[in-house]
Amino acid sequence: LPEDAFLFAEREAQKAELFIVLGSSLTVTPANQFPLIAKDSGAKLVIVNRDPTPLDIYADLVINDKKIGTVLKEVDEAISSS
Repeated sequence: LPEDAFLFAEREAQKAELFIVLGSSLTVTPANQFPLIAKDSGAKLVIVNRDPTPLDIYADLVINDKKIGTVLKEVDEAISSS
C-alpha cells in the first residue's frame, strides 16, 4: 500500500462515525488496521462477512448469516422508509 494512500485511509478512519467492513477476512495488514483505528477514535464498527473475523470481538454488530447484497438492500429499505 503506498504511503500516501495509507495515511489518507488512516485519517479518514479516525474521522469516521461508522465504519462498515463488507466481505473481508480482515487478515491482511495494513488494511485490517483501519477498522481498529476507527473504533479507537469512537466509531461504531459493523462487520458483514460470511465467516468470523479476528476483529469480530471489537465490532458493535457482526453479520455472518446474510449475503452482502441482502444486507445492503435491507439497509437501503430501512433508510428509504424513515
